[in-house]
Amino acid sequence: MSFLTGNKRGLSNLYLKRKEAALFQEIPPINGYPAVIFDEYADQRSRGACSVAVGMSDTLILAVPVQGTPQTKDPCGIAQQAAGLIIENIKGGV
Repeated sequence: MSFLTGNKRGLSNLYLKRKEAALFQEIPPINGYPAVIFDEYADQRSRGACSVAVGMSDTLILAVPVQGTPQTKDPCGIAQQAAGLIIENIKGGV
């Protein structure tokens, strides 16, 4: 998990890169925050890896990568669940 603070466009920056990205998929909001599955270079889902990016503000992204094994059935689902738990914790819900 990391916060990406280097860009001034937040999640919008990933939308701008969606055509060039190896993987870009809109997903339902996570705890009310917009989110996407994103990988700029390669679709790693068959290897058990997935990254979810959550727009926490107009300029802040919460990135939640999961690195499993090829036997990991749903790495993106795991990343989405982890993102939800992280957001709950940040908001003081845990």
